[in-house]
Amino acid sequence: MNICPCPFLRLLTFLTALLTAGPGLLPTARAAPAGTAITYQGRLTDNGAAAGGAYDFTVYLHTAPDSQSAIGQAAAAAVPVENGVFTLSLDFGQGAFDGTARWIEIHVLKTGEAGTPAVLTPRQEIKATPYALMALKVPDGSITGSKLAAGAVGASQLAAGAITPDKLAPGAASQNLQDSGQSPVASGGIVLSPSATALELLQTGYIQVGKVDLIAEKWLQWPYAPEPVAPVDATAKAIWTGSVYLVWGGGSNSGGRYNPTTNAWSAMSTVNAPAARSGHSAVWTGTEMIVWGGTGVVTGGRYNPTTDTWTATSTTNAPAARVDAPAVWTGTEMIVWGGGNRTDTNTGGRYNPSTNTWQTVTTTGAPEARYGHIAVWTGSRLIVGCGGKLVSGQYEVRVGTAGSYNPATNAWAALPDGPLTISPAAVWTGSYVLITGGYMHDYGSTPSLYSTNTASRFSPSTNTWTALAYDPALARYQHSAVWTGTEMLVWGGYQPYYGQGAAISNGSRYNLATNTWTALAPTGAPAERANHSAAWTGSRMLIYGGGQPIGGRYDLSTNTWSPMAGLTERSARTESTHVWTGRELLIWGGLDETGITIQNGLRYNPSTGQWTTISSIGAPVARRSHSAIWTGTKMIVWGGRNDTTYFADGAAYDPVTDTWMPVGGRSAPSSRIWHRAVWTGTEMIIWGGYRSGFSGLQDGGRYDPATDIWKPMPTAAAPPVRFNFSLVWTGTEAVLWGGDILGQRPTTGGRFNPATGLWSAISQLNVPVGRTSPSAVWTGHEIIFWGGGTASAGYPATHGRYDPAADTWSPVSPSGAPTGRAGHCATWNGSRMIVWGGESSAGKLGDGGIWSPETDTWTDISAFQVGAPPPRTGHTGIWTGTNMLVWGGRNATDLLKDTYTYTPSGTFYLYQRP
Repeated sequence: MNICPCPFLRLLTFLTALLTAGPGLLPTARAAPAGTAITYQGRLTDNGAAAGGAYDFTVYLHTAPDSQSAIGQAAAAAVPVENGVFTLSLDFGQGAFDGTARWIEIHVLKTGEAGTPAVLTPRQEIKATPYALMALKVPDGSITGSKLAAGAVGASQLAAGAITPDKLAPGAASQNLQDSGQSPVASGGIVLSPSATALELLQTGYIQVGKVDLIAEKWLQWPYAPEPVAPVDATAKAIWTGSVYLVWGGGSNSGGRYNPTTNAWSAMSTVNAPAARSGHSAVWTGTEMIVWGGTGVVTGGRYNPTTDTWTATSTTNAPAARVDAPAVWTGTEMIVWGGGNRTDTNTGGRYNPSTNTWQTVTTTGAPEARYGHIAVWTGSRLIVGCGGKLVSGQYEVRVGTAGSYNPATNAWAALPDGPLTISPAAVWTGSYVLITGGYMHDYGSTPSLYSTNTASRFSPSTNTWTALAYDPALARYQHSAVWTGTEMLVWGGYQPYYGQGAAISNGSRYNLATNTWTALAPTGAPAERANHSAAWTGSRMLIYGGGQPIGGRYDLSTNTWSPMAGLTERSARTESTHVWTGRELLIWGGLDETGITIQNGLRYNPSTGQWTTISSIGAPVARRSHSAIWTGTKMIVWGGRNDTTYFADGAAYDPVTDTWMPVGGRSAPSSRIWHRAVWTGTEMIIWGGYRSGFSGLQDGGRYDPATDIWKPMPTAAAPPVRFNFSLVWTGTEAVLWGGDILGQRPTTGGRFNPATGLWSAISQLNVPVGRTSPSAVWTGHEIIFWGGGTASAGYPATHGRYDPAADTWSPVSPSGAPTGRAGHCATWNGSRMIVWGGESSAGKLGDGGIWSPETDTWTDISAFQVGAPPPRTGHTGIWTGTNMLVWGGRNATDLLKDTYTYTPSGTFYLYQRP
């Protein structure tokens, strides 16, 4: 690993002085001391390329560039590195900086990788900036304008994103503006404000002289939410350990362990797991599963099922990236050869897990490049054969050449030509390589794809190929094959002819001694599939994956099938709820892509990028279309339904203890869905909704978790019945607007004051057009109702701002606004509303906008930004304090489980004092 520090990025600290803190200005810090930590930002390169992933850093503080002993040490584990850039917070304690020279020496190693950390050279000298820590002892008011040279701090001295509102606490510079409207800012001094029309400055004589972008707009993708048990991706790989079936990879970096004795799944840890991928290689060593390669990566990992832990594989000397390369285990090494993304390669590599090292497989005498080939380990040799290659980058040609590789001598030997077929299945019997099936192309006037039911065997002892009896069942390719000790079991795959066809669910048994085939029983067989995994347990054949959620178990002794435990709970979902705790996103319930109601939940921590599952012990029964609120310590889930029942119960979840407690049912509101709930600070308010047989509900309840007691909501002067409306808590009132009354979309609303226990109506003057499911954000003094509607009734292009104190409506400017939509997310970042995604009459959307109430103007969020999520609707969108977190939703055909964050640009305006 060649890693070096960035030559132009050094310790970054900054002094922010004389910033105003009036209304609408950048908040400042005064109450708490800065502490002794300093920030270091640098750039890592690995073999000349920008590094990426997680790295462990240890930083030593020295008194000289060549001193032997360090006077301080700081460490940081699993630090994220993006495009080579990393940031460390280093704390060497009090007294580390006493005015004399200091240097730091950095040691770095990729997280989870064995070996000695790399030492970055030369040591970096700490310049004078860190001694600003001594300013902790400087009396207030000692730094005046005369201490700073004119123009000393300009826009070019501040890195983009260096100063953000969360770096400065309210009140730090509050003395800068006195009642006279002036401050100690010297004539010509510059003040920064996020406001383009900062009246507090303009009215005291300041002049706006420009603006600077301190935060860059960007999208970032984060890990997929894990599957609660196991993936069912068509490209997941499955390995038999001798006792459990390990399944990993495909669309996520999650996996599962299946125990055929108990017919039960358990989750596989994702901590330090390799990144999500498909088309990877996998082998079982006897103690670990090794996965490597796949879609464009040369990384991999070793999974130990005993400890449920992952260890990264070295990338040094690893083969070039490739997909669908078969791998074998020799007893000491994993050998990977051939493959590619339908491109030809005849290279390979040997990975030794005991030393975590790679060796190159020689290409001297190697068979010609190919993909879709077989790779079988005989006990001393790797046998490769069959497969295909591309001609002129377009036409597939079957490859008949074969070869034998001896890892002891790192040498290849040519074998007689074998069957001409692509993507067959192969097994090793102990004496023979058995090959069955595969496909070929006919490039006539209408190119067609044919599969075959031919079979062959290769004898290493006689170095000969022999044709076997035809499989009387359908021809197939991308099927599975296992060796039982006496028979080869073949199952599934594709069976096209003339370019048409589909996956199949039949199979056959081949008896080597009699050279005969027997069909497997079709009754109870798993659903048709191809490109799946299969394993022989000693008594059963296990079938899993291939894009199907339920696997199968075939008992050879009885010629019968039984189902594998199904995967009934998935991460991707719709009609679920989410809450933001201040640190984590909690998601619960919903409906999965197979139409099954879910009884599980997920937790996502954006600071670590880690997903974990929520305990299901004591959780409410599976449900969807329920409500959830955050109390400050607990998530309360209530109401909803499954396929047959509407619920009037719920439970409270404590993320600290990962436990559930039931919500009292006495005097609770009646069962319902599509209602809304808010938290007042002391109680949960439930209102409205729908239940079968009703046009809508006009009642609700107030729940006090401290006493576990419900009390009813009054209905006098309450808004008319409705569901799918918006309900917002202002600090004193719950404000309701919009919704649906069986196709009617009212413009009326209501305000409930829990202190008085009374409802009051909302003004209808200048009210926007009615709609279902509008989004609503509270700015601190008004509610912004935006978007909503349906495909049948349209998506209104007009939106409204409601001031509850004045009971007045005003419009949201349509100029530059995103198109009307529903199913979007809308969040408030403290000064602006961010709208993204959703759907309109044009379909699913991947764009949005940022609206400023100060200027009533919009800024576009393009659908074509680098790293932006694909279009979707019904997703989760929340403001974390630093960015907008987007998760899940639905595209045109599928439910999604991906995670993104959006950071809007941070523009600050410069005001100069005359």
